[in-house]
This record gives sequence, structure tokens and C-alpha cells, in this order.
Amino acid sequence: MSQVLHCHIWNLAMYKSLMSCIRSCHFM
Repeated sequence: MSQVLHCHIWNLAMYKSLMSCIRSCHFM
């Protein structure tokens, strides 16, 4: 159960970093 939660948190972190990267690229 905790492994699934950790995977979900990791995916959320990856998604957030991806969104911030795209956002910064848009404003360059």
C-alpha cells in the first residue's frame, strides 16, 4: 500500500516538474 502511495507521489512530483519546465520554456 505504501509503495503505491510513494509511486503516486513520485508521479505527481514528475508532473509538477514537467509543467514548470514547460511553463519556463514558454516564457523564454
